[in-house]
Amino acid sequence: MKNYGFFRIMTASPEVSVGDTGFCFDSIKDAIDKAAAEEASLLVLPELCVTSASCGDLFLTGTLLKAAEKRAEDIVEYTEGKDMLVCFSFPMSLDGDLYSVAALAADGGIIGIVPLEAEGVFSDYSGEDTVVRFAGKRAPFGKGLLFRSSDNSLLSLAVGKQWLCSSSAVISMIPDASIEQIGSRKKRRDFVSVSSLEAKGVIVYASSGNGESTAKGVYSGHCMIAEEGKLLSEAKPFSDGYAIADVDLQAIDHHRRRDGRRWSIKAETEVFFRLNEKEHKTVKRQISALPFVPEDADELHRRCVTAFEIQSRGLAERLRKTGIGKAVIGVSGGLDSAAALLASVKAMELLGRDNKDVIAVSMPCFGTSSRTKSNAEKLCEALDVDFRIIDITEAVRIHLENIGHDAMTADAAYENAQARERTQVLMDLANMENGLVVGTGDLSESALGWCTFNGDHMSMYNVNCSLPKTFLRAAVTNYAENCSNEVLSEVLRDVVATPISPELKPTKNDEISQKTEDIIGPYDVHDFLLFYFVRDGYGLKKLLYLAGQVFRGIYSDEQLENWVSVFFRRFFSSQFKRNCVPEGPVVGSVNLSSDMGFSMPGDVSRKEFLS
Repeated sequence: MKNYGFFRIMTASPEVSVGDTGFCFDSIKDAIDKAAAEEASLLVLPELCVTSASCGDLFLTGTLLKAAEKRAEDIVEYTEGKDMLVCFSFPMSLDGDLYSVAALAADGGIIGIVPLEAEGVFSDYSGEDTVVRFAGKRAPFGKGLLFRSSDNSLLSLAVGKQWLCSSSAVISMIPDASIEQIGSRKKRRDFVSVSSLEAKGVIVYASSGNGESTAKGVYSGHCMIAEEGKLLSEAKPFSDGYAIADVDLQAIDHHRRRDGRRWSIKAETEVFFRLNEKEHKTVKRQISALPFVPEDADELHRRCVTAFEIQSRGLAERLRKTGIGKAVIGVSGGLDSAAALLASVKAMELLGRDNKDVIAVSMPCFGTSSRTKSNAEKLCEALDVDFRIIDITEAVRIHLENIGHDAMTADAAYENAQARERTQVLMDLANMENGLVVGTGDLSESALGWCTFNGDHMSMYNVNCSLPKTFLRAAVTNYAENCSNEVLSEVLRDVVATPISPELKPTKNDEISQKTEDIIGPYDVHDFLLFYFVRDGYGLKKLLYLAGQVFRGIYSDEQLENWVSVFFRRFFSSQFKRNCVPEGPVVGSVNLSSDMGFSMPGDVSRKEFLS
């Protein structure tokens, strides 16, 4: 696909003059030209835009009907060579009945005509799908028409509210002519957003506006495009603007397959059309560089509070049901263990227990810096937990000597021996204290396999398991900003500012020498890839296409290509670790639990995903 599954839609409310089809035709032409300039592949216009929607009994006159039909023919002809679908509406007389209809046209031809819901002088069509004469040619007619692309299997469209609960149509077009009243814009937004979510598809809404009669009300020209519950673009009431967005047909298809629901409304008549796909250099939709972190400050705070509540309540319930008295946690002075420690303390509060029932253990070794060691101490002191320091340096050195390692070469065995010794200390200490080892590893590390198998990979309950690094950074920052304990707040801020590191290689002048993001790439990029690969099923090329746009000016194309390659290589090669991880609470919509989220064999090939 030229556009990686993106399909550009524009919806607008052209200015009308009541009953003046010539004026309306000129406005519609301007809208078509604007859509063409924006390289849109679909333009949706309001109900009765050819005549205006407020003509009253004039719709019954042969004069207006004849003029409307002639202008409808002109609009169809005007679409020739535009490589665009145009959905417009006009009054149509058929077998003695009067209907408000929406026509779908492209490349100078009519694809189909759909009667809309009856209102005012218009009749409600209850007959079967049929064929009518329009502009001297045969055209499909009826409420059950489903329009399918012959070239793009992901593209299907329908007109009317009867399709809103059906997956048959990926895009549902709603031409409307409703007046503006207090509260109506919110109702429309809710209707469009909720309908798109329930249908797992796209709703394109266009309402009549400027130029309509104000005799009985005022029309606002409200236009919206929503995809799966998210309002992508909006021409707000009385703005005289237009809404344009690229909808993601590929992601919708992926989500529908994962959902696996069966839908009751099916097409009575399928109508096929051809449409040349336009190639776009950029995407007209908001693509967040930090998809796990809301940009709105209030929403971010709410999400951080909710995540913290789920973490702490999950752990509290596990302790209560197992009858285990204490939580044992390794505290490194880094981001992940700080977040897990905060949740552990909150869990004890929920259980009515003392903070001292949290045993926080610092286990310095070859790579521990004084900064992280100090932050671990300050953090535990501020939270008033049972803080213990157990230096594992000698134990690791003896172990390395026992297995014939020189205890000098900083290879995988050298690093992993430290991680596994720490886990052994925590597990044995938990046995002694009737405790439960709280895991600290996060979703990003799990995705990349950036953990030691049977080392920090293992625990008895992991409160961070479905939270990615970028969100944890935001969550700990949010906690610090809203914390009344100034000492705790200051420590947490420095924890967030500390370079991310497993600290398994010797320090240099007491500075962290092993910086994770220098080795595997920045977590903002990896979390971006993780989100869109797991949630939306994006492939390598689409990820690169989008990453190149959102990170332009921050990272080079060469860097992004390298990190995308690193992500896929590590993601697939590390599945064996994710197939045997501790239980933990699912917090967000993306998680890698084989039971609740993403599962695949540990020996699967990644070849197809790199093409």
